[in-house]
Amino acid sequence: MSEIVYNWISVGDSMFERIELYKNDLEKTFDNFVPAPFGGPILIIHENLISIHAASGAEISKWKWRTGGKIITVGWSREQELVFVIEDGTVIIYTIYGELIKTTSMGQEAKDVKIRDAQVFRSNYSTGVAVLTTSNRFFVVNNLKEPRVRRLFDADLRNPGSNPPSWPWKVLASFERQAKIIYMNDRELMILSLSEVKSHQIDAMPDEEMGEASQIVLSPDSSKIAILAKNGILWIGRFDEERLIKICQIKDIDPSEIAWCGSDAVIGFAESAFQYWILNITDNSNQVPSLQKEFFTGFISVVSEIDCARVYSVSGQEMIRKLPDFLVNIYVSGSVSPGAELRLATEEFMKGSHRADEYIRRLDDNLSQAVEDCLKAAGIVHDPEHQKTLMKAAQFGTAFCKINTPNSSHSSASSEKFSTMCKNLRILNAIKE
Repeated sequence: MSEIVYNWISVGDSMFERIELYKNDLEKTFDNFVPAPFGGPILIIHENLISIHAASGAEISKWKWRTGGKIITVGWSREQELVFVIEDGTVIIYTIYGELIKTTSMGQEAKDVKIRDAQVFRSNYSTGVAVLTTSNRFFVVNNLKEPRVRRLFDADLRNPGSNPPSWPWKVLASFERQAKIIYMNDRELMILSLSEVKSHQIDAMPDEEMGEASQIVLSPDSSKIAILAKNGILWIGRFDEERLIKICQIKDIDPSEIAWCGSDAVIGFAESAFQYWILNITDNSNQVPSLQKEFFTGFISVVSEIDCARVYSVSGQEMIRKLPDFLVNIYVSGSVSPGAELRLATEEFMKGSHRADEYIRRLDDNLSQAVEDCLKAAGIVHDPEHQKTLMKAAQFGTAFCKINTPNSSHSSASSEKFSTMCKNLRILNAIKE
């Protein structure tokens, strides 16, 4: 079995991988730690000193915060600009070097009554800001480049005096130009828009009553939602047009910071228990969800990505992701998939063994699929040595594709894909260095 599987974690029928991306020693004392998505820079605030670090930990810039007013929240724009929301409703946008780009406001009412809570969000179209005022009203700017403050429908919010609110809320804005607010009201999920508020009943198990929600997280494509209750129940659902459909529910979850790992898994970090857990999610409601717990310490923050989760700790940055079946089948022990057979054929050929011919003959009509799987797998694995192994296998298979079908346009396409993948990997590995 190859050493690549040493970092794999089996969760139900799926495999996950935990990879160390960078080792660093970031400041352990901070007031805010805000990583940008897509492996971008990291914002650290401590005692009015703002520092920006690369994902590797190297410092990019540092400056003092001189603007008056309390910072309610800070986030990253789609262009990796810093967006600060101040208590009086002022929104200030800076470059990563502390250069002022723009200042705008969340309206007169926000300025007069002040802000209880705020969130910076990114949609497929723009970067926006949503705020909750002390008068319990939500205001949204959908696009900070063309700021227009919109007041959402007045809703009956629980615990109006709590500051920040004791109940979680999120902005739903991925595919719609007009953002909506999601929040919990007892055991109902409320969706607040400009003109109305819709309620969706959280369908819990009869013997597992859903407690008060502590966290709400949306999947990167906003198609699914995870709700963690204070009594340890985790509820997973998906949006289907106007409906909210339950996928699964599990209990006895330790108090955790939860996040989506792609759109097919949820992870949680229970710092008090020195562990993290992975919940593998399937759309089959009859299948019991699989949860795996692993050791972890020094947790700081986690960022959900479209295909993984980036985890930040005091020692560096790691990536946790779900592996595609074709990659798992290439390396798992005893596999007879086309990609696995081609990899073994290449290894035997490098040894000068006649068994390479046996593996190639067994592939027969699946040779093109084997080349395709090895090329795709090379673009996914992180270690350059494993990339080389898979690219050699693809090259070896491509040669036999040309022999078997010398005039085929398919063999020409395989050669082109091989060349393109070589260029892509060279660029990605150079950037990674």
